[in-house]
Amino acid sequence: MDINCGTYLLRHTEKAVMQGKVSEEEDIDRALINLFSVQLRLGLFDGNPKKLQYGDLGPQDVCTKQHREIALEAARQGLVLLKNEMGLLPLRKHNVYSLSLIGPAANKAGLLGGDYSGIPVIP
Repeated sequence: MDINCGTYLLRHTEKAVMQGKVSEEEDIDRALINLFSVQLRLGLFDGNPKKLQYGDLGPQDVCTKQHREIALEAARQGLVLLKNEMGLLPLRKHNVYSLSLIGPAANKAGLLGGDYSGIPVIP
């Protein structure tokens, strides 16, 4: 795992290193090389970032009409249809008497969008 999108690495890396499950010199160095080598080749650490190719992007460049159209098309192309061969979906109230959601995220509706979700800039 090269990048941490939560608190997992913060909570577990030190213990994993102490137990010999992660090598500081091999595993961590490899992860850092993976993260930074392309950025270095692109010159993202050279001088003033405002002078780089995308350095002048600002809030006016976020969630433009063109970006929303591209995102909608990507969402349409990314839909996955379930095979409902046994006719179980949609669930019907008269057939289902109880339903259990279990696990650490069962009562966290905010996690239903995955780790990469947020409030739309333009609803």
